[in-house]
Amino acid sequence: QHHVVATETLTMNKARMRLLVLLHYVQCGAFVYGLPSDCEHAILTSALVLTIRFTISLLSADIGTAVPAQALFMMHEIWIAWKRDPSTATTVFWYQLIASSAILAVSGLVEFSTRSRIAMLLNSESMVVSFRQMLRGLCDGELLLDGNLRVVGKAECLRRLLMTSDDFSNQSFEELLVEEERPRFLRFMFENLESTMTGADDNKLMSAPPCLRVSLKGAGHRIGVDLFHVKMPPLFGQ
Repeated sequence: QHHVVATETLTMNKARMRLLVLLHYVQCGAFVYGLPSDCEHAILTSALVLTIRFTISLLSADIGTAVPAQALFMMHEIWIAWKRDPSTATTVFWYQLIASSAILAVSGLVEFSTRSRIAMLLNSESMVVSFRQMLRGLCDGELLLDGNLRVVGKAECLRRLLMTSDDFSNQSFEELLVEEERPRFLRFMFENLESTMTGADDNKLMSAPPCLRVSLKGAGHRIGVDLFHVKMPPLFGQ
């Protein structure tokens, strides 16, 4: 299933994800139902079932599916305990109730944390998209570089400046500069990144971003541009 999703053979949505989580619970339920229910293996099977329930609640954190599924697991464990010894059913009930409550609480926290992180990332990326759109109206172009200084996206502004139809996606920006200016560009980038990581005062954060004059290699000629560098938060998983 991971291969199918990774290769985009099957596009996942909310309904399909919930169906997949439900399928995981059905598989685990079938496995648990096939475990021995005799008294000799009671402690071992109970610990194994509890581990399975806890693991699936973390790996497939969906409180809407977890509540009924964990309730079924709990009732199954109480039924097995009653078959072994009816006098222990009450004790097992309270034990299972506490264990199920703990599992659901942890699963709910994991789901809430994951949803909050995804929402924050999406909001951050949408703000950056809006910021880049505004920059297109204020300057000749804008570029997004990854940690290896490679171009992210098609970089339409480079096509216009260099008057070419080449695709610059994932190409090293350093290679687009004339050779003698590459060391100065690398020094400019890494010095700015280092100052950002070590921290800066409020006045520096409110000032204009650093600028560097460089030349791009065009079709038989050099194109002078002013580069303004601003570090972005991690985007698109990079």
